[in-house]
Amino acid sequence: MAMVINTNTASLTTQRHLSSSRGEMEVAMERMSSGSRVNSSMDDAAGLAIGNRMTSQVEGINQAVRNANDGISLAQTAEGALGSSQNILQRMRVLAVQAANDTYSSVDRKAINNEIVQLKEELNRGVNQASFNGNKILNGTNASFTFQVGHMSGDNVVVTLGDMRGSMIGTQSWDPKASSTAPVTVAAVAGITTAGYDNVKVYQVNCDYIISEGFGLLGDINNNCYVDLKDIEMFLLEWLNCMHPDDLDCQ
Repeated sequence: MAMVINTNTASLTTQRHLSSSRGEMEVAMERMSSGSRVNSSMDDAAGLAIGNRMTSQVEGINQAVRNANDGISLAQTAEGALGSSQNILQRMRVLAVQAANDTYSSVDRKAINNEIVQLKEELNRGVNQASFNGNKILNGTNASFTFQVGHMSGDNVVVTLGDMRGSMIGTQSWDPKASSTAPVTVAAVAGITTAGYDNVKVYQVNCDYIISEGFGLLGDINNNCYVDLKDIEMFLLEWLNCMHPDDLDCQ
């Protein structure tokens, strides 16, 4: 007795096409739901590696921008404290020049000296209280600060503030008969404080430039990674074509 096995070739072909279309549809839905063309190494191993590297760069640049902004905040704190110190030093210089005039008696010069001593104490108080996030920034405890303003090693900026306390002035009192030394000493400290003030301003300018460069780099990365609407349209058309079993390209 002969055995006959009937095979429904058309049904098998249809099932194969449906299985292939289902696989294509799952990949397409995954891409549409995630908004990414590459969702795993199966889609594009090289593209996934490049995308991960660029993501790492973007996150590093974002943190570098935040670091630079924190550095600017520290510099602005130092700038405010140095502004007050400059006002005190200017007053001390005026008093020193005044005491150098021989029209004043020793009693007058002693009164001037007492005011300068009080100004020096106020200067020290302000400098010792100037801090940022618990770090003293003007009393010499932290002579310099290093800010990481890039995503690569070595992308940093060093700000040197130094010691701005009254002890840096030198002579704090003088003999009324030798008053000519006072203006020279106070003038020297005024120059030191001005130098520290200028360092802070230069740092702020540098950080502003770094931040603008960082955002510019982020813009370049975004522009190089945009998804064109025409590409999406072509992708959807290919996906719709794959829904038809007669499309040989989807087999």
